Amino acid sequence: MLEGKKEGKTVVARIIFYLIMIGTIILHYWSVNVPLIQDKYHSFRTTETAIVIQDYFRNGLSFFNYSMPLFGKPWNVMFEFPTYQALVYGVMRLFDATNIDFCARIVSIIVFYACTFLLIRFISYITNQLKMFRLVTYNRPDLT
Repeated sequence: MLEGKKEGKTVVARIIFYLIMIGTIILHYWSVNVPLIQDKYHSFRTTETAIVIQDYFRNGLSFFNYSMPLFGKPWNVMFEFPTYQALVYGVMRLFDATNIDFCARIVSIIVFYACTFLLIRFISYITNQLKMFRLVTYNRPDLT
């Protein structure tokens, strides 16, 4: 009897998860094709990222020696370790794409879903551990 309830809860949880995924895809759809310059809140930051990716196309992938022509010569100011830029560059090379804006936003959405999946797994793990802790502590005869 309890197994049927668990399966029902699992099915409902999966339906809710898929509805949330579809909803976020719909909400993010409009922003995938917006150019970086038209981003009115933080266009400077997205263009800095795009400059690094563009430099990777010109000079090859180099994590510690890339040019950032913002503050003048020698143009190699490192703001952060370019993990995201390398991911976008890898996706662009993999699919032979040239649109930095589109590929960067697709990578962002994929990373968002991967982090969401990991967060759900982590929360599931923690709640299972709490259930086990309660089961062990409530059933101990020396504590009652």
